[in-house]
Amino acid sequence: MTIKPPKPILAGVIAATAIFALSATSSAQNNGISIHPITIDGAFTNTPEWSDVTPAHFFSAPGTTATPVSAGDPSANTALYAAIGRRTPTDAPSLHLLYDFVPRTNPFVASGEIFAAITFPIHLPERFHPQGTPVGSDIEQNVSVIFQGGLSDVAGLGAVGVGGFFDIFVDFLDGRPLVRAEEVGLFGAADFGPSPLSTTDHLIVELGVGLRIPQNFGVEGPLNPGGAGINPATGLYDPDPAFWGAAAGGGGLAQDTGGGTNNLQSASAALFTINPNGSTTVTPVPEPTSAALLLGSLGLIAARRRR
Repeated sequence: MTIKPPKPILAGVIAATAIFALSATSSAQNNGISIHPITIDGAFTNTPEWSDVTPAHFFSAPGTTATPVSAGDPSANTALYAAIGRRTPTDAPSLHLLYDFVPRTNPFVASGEIFAAITFPIHLPERFHPQGTPVGSDIEQNVSVIFQGGLSDVAGLGAVGVGGFFDIFVDFLDGRPLVRAEEVGLFGAADFGPSPLSTTDHLIVELGVGLRIPQNFGVEGPLNPGGAGINPATGLYDPDPAFWGAAAGGGGLAQDTGGGTNNLQSASAALFTINPNGSTTVTPVPEPTSAALLLGSLGLIAARRRR
């Protein structure tokens, strides 16, 4: 049984792109399968990791969605790298993302402070289906991956460096308790360091998402070995076009303790498509629709954390 309701987020994005035509300064980026191993460590390296991936650039400001800008635009303060790759040469391909967020330079986060959130759709592993779901169902829904300061202050410092002490949770955005990301099969890391956007240490977040490639998807190749696809019944993320929104920020402020999102701002908003040849197309989405979608999910996160 397949339970796959209409994607209101995707519908909204398609409407937005129809109304607000993308200009040349916000053109789509299309990246093939990376030939270099990608390490999920929260650090930007392009020798050779990420060297064959072209990012989409945005201008991020408090209170608005991230505005797509061209590479080299002096206002660009956020970059989104996205491509299919492998953590080791023998791993199955998976979707990898790096969020390069220059506005956040304070490397300390309060215990429980949310400093990044990434919202996108996945197929829920069966053990995380809502109560009463028929066995064998396929449920796809939006989730938010939340990066926050560790909830237990073992050193008694009140604030901790994010590189050594943070938690990653998944919020199903349906009122259920948060679960640790690795239990769902999502893996991430965050740290502070330099990047092509800025030599000043700033927030860098990486995320790895397992693929759900159907059988006979495109020509036989890395995404369709022997016509079998990749985890067609158990994977998390399928090739259908989908909206991804990300927010980051915070600042280690005391009022954020407990998971408040009042200091987060939109870092990127884009439509993702995985193509039969294994390439990933990232199309930046203009405001205002993407802002409403992303901020709506952040409001749910904030409410969940308050409860």
